[in-house]
Amino acid sequence: MQLKDSFIIDKKALAAGSCAYPKVDSWDSQSIDCCSWDGIECDQNTGLVLGLDISSSCLYGSINSTSTLFRLVHLQKLNLADIHFNYSVIPYALGNLSMLTNLNLSRSEFSGQIPSEISNLHRLSSLDLSYVDLASPIPSVLANLSSLTSINLHSCGLQGMFPLDIFQLPKLETIWLVNNSDLKGYLPEFNFSTKLKELALGNTNFSGELPASIGNLDSLEYLGLYNCKFSGSVPSTLGNLPNLKYLNLGNNSFTGLVPPTLGNLTKLYKLYLQSNYFTGVIPSELTNSTQLTHLILFGNMLQGSVPSSISRLEKLNFFHCDYNRLGGLLEMDAFLELKDLQYLFLSLNDFNLVSRNDSNASRPQAQLVDIGLRYCHLREFPYFLRHQHRLELLDLSSNNIQGQIPQWMSNVSVETLWFLDLSNNSLTGFDEFPLVLPWSKLNYLKLDSNILRGSLPVPPLSTVFYSISNNYLNGEIPELLCNLITLSILDFSYNNISGGIPACLSNFSKSLLVLK
Repeated sequence: MQLKDSFIIDKKALAAGSCAYPKVDSWDSQSIDCCSWDGIECDQNTGLVLGLDISSSCLYGSINSTSTLFRLVHLQKLNLADIHFNYSVIPYALGNLSMLTNLNLSRSEFSGQIPSEISNLHRLSSLDLSYVDLASPIPSVLANLSSLTSINLHSCGLQGMFPLDIFQLPKLETIWLVNNSDLKGYLPEFNFSTKLKELALGNTNFSGELPASIGNLDSLEYLGLYNCKFSGSVPSTLGNLPNLKYLNLGNNSFTGLVPPTLGNLTKLYKLYLQSNYFTGVIPSELTNSTQLTHLILFGNMLQGSVPSSISRLEKLNFFHCDYNRLGGLLEMDAFLELKDLQYLFLSLNDFNLVSRNDSNASRPQAQLVDIGLRYCHLREFPYFLRHQHRLELLDLSSNNIQGQIPQWMSNVSVETLWFLDLSNNSLTGFDEFPLVLPWSKLNYLKLDSNILRGSLPVPPLSTVFYSISNNYLNGEIPELLCNLITLSILDFSYNNISGGIPACLSNFSKSLLVLK
């Protein structure tokens, strides 16, 4: 009851969603048995309090080491997540709770460093301090907690070097250090006895090369090393991890070839290798990982073409290889056979994309959501687009598409398309389109640098960005433009438009930022 009285219930003190209901409301000093109160777990035989969970209870107040909480010396589980502790320091008296196995202080408004007394918790199995503003180094004494299986220090503002010994804790299975941009460190040599299942270091300052001994982590299921400073070549031993499901090496400085041995990872469903310096070809062996749903390769220096065996990846949902040096003939049908494919990005390579006009419309095709085909040497609108009804993004810019935008395009994804970029082609106009363009959800329309003639096309009411500069449009500004009340960017500069500027343009859109 003293603990309850040291807080106030304030549903506004915490971020939205972190206040569930005030558990301590059920605590009543008139009730003899505290074991029946919300959030309290007792030993049925002795009546001793073993568990206290007052997380997400809308509590606000300070706490220190004199709190009566720390007299509950038999506690095994303590969950104080989502409590606004008014930026108190983490009490050193936590070290008195020597029976603790689970400690959760995540998203609680503590501040300051982890007290060294936490090393007294020799039975501690799970430690979660995620989203607590520690803004300090990790005390090396954490490496003394030999019972730890899980440590979560996500988004804690950690600084300095990460103690290497923590990686070697004998029972450690999960380590999350994501979003600590000032935390430095490197990976140790791993032995076969290491039980790691999840290693998440994304958005940290970890650096160095990946040790070949990473292939000893037989239990590893999740390896997230994105947005770090790792370098060197990726060891082929990564292909030795029989249980790996998620691998993200994106946004580092890795060099050399993509190891073909990654095709040995039969359980892998997400592979991110973007924004590195990988060279050579996309190994055809990758298509042996038939569970892949995401294959992300953009922003490297890969050459050759996409392996024709890509059609083996029957579960592939997301393929992204923009900004590489890939090229050669690429048949669109290989992708359309992938029934689960929704996101396809092939832009800014040197592909010659072939889309057969005799595609059998009765055969099921992938229903794509986002397609990026910028700079794919297209000479016409790809035939397969006729059968796409769920498109949200379509980028066909910087190709060699000539003539009119075909009439059938006015029926493509009319209820879903929000982004359309047809700029930098040789388009001359719209073939039998309605007066107002038909895509009812369109938000972004870019038609610059074509040879469009005739009057200025009117986009739908939903449009926010409309750019159609550097064309041969003529006639007057249509007054229908004044209906576009959500427009922020309007650019029809460098055309042959004449006549007066409609008076209604002076007040048609309160959100207008750019008018050219």
